[in-house]
Amino acid sequence: MSSTLIRGAKNDLYQFLSYTRVTEDAELNDNFKQRWSRVAPCDANLSLDKFQLIRTLGRGSFGRVVLALLKSDSTNKTDGNKFYAIKVMDKKKLVRYKQIDHTLNERRVLFSLQHPNTIRYNFSFKDNSFIYLSLEYVTGGDLFTYLRQTGKFIEKHVKFYAAQVFLVFEYLHHFDILYRDLKYDESMQQIECFLFFFRPENILIADNGYLKVADFGFAKYVAGRTYTLCGTPDYLSPEIIKHKGYGKSVDW
Repeated sequence: MSSTLIRGAKNDLYQFLSYTRVTEDAELNDNFKQRWSRVAPCDANLSLDKFQLIRTLGRGSFGRVVLALLKSDSTNKTDGNKFYAIKVMDKKKLVRYKQIDHTLNERRVLFSLQHPNTIRYNFSFKDNSFIYLSLEYVTGGDLFTYLRQTGKFIEKHVKFYAAQVFLVFEYLHHFDILYRDLKYDESMQQIECFLFFFRPENILIADNGYLKVADFGFAKYVAGRTYTLCGTPDYLSPEIIKHKGYGKSVDW
């Protein structure tokens, strides 16, 4: 493994990045394993009525993501801003479509990751009908919408954005985690004489201009090979479709 893994920045703005040396890889691994094995439980002191729901940010098959403001009388949460992107998932749908394991795994992955280019997990809570995952609110919107508005990116911008996605994959694969949901679109390959292979709907733009990879619903820890058929149907990789097993190559 390369010794240029980005270590998670210690400040919320991610202004300063440090790079691990080979001698620091053990510390990076130990920190990840501790978080992976000790996922914080749902916060029993939180409920939806402690938030002001502002608007819907997006919808998915099993729920939606809403922008929420933690009310001023709820002072028990001090991590980051008081604006959160809360992923609301319907328990009945999760049970009906057998997505319970995927949901628990997504929370574990989000809790374990500490990378400046992945969306930050804050906390979770639940009630009788829904499960709520509180995520970092990324103000810049998604990269795909920005691309549609601008029409095309020049080469240096493509390199800047693509490099950040590659760094996230390097980080995930270092811990044997597959992402499995980066969307590919042939209609968007040729952009200013540079091949740009992904349709960036799962990629958000932070207020500092850097990217945040989001939506880890299909992420999975795989030490060797797996045969699971999953992903967005229109963007499944050949390795998944062939049913012959796949590893980290599925993301590339």
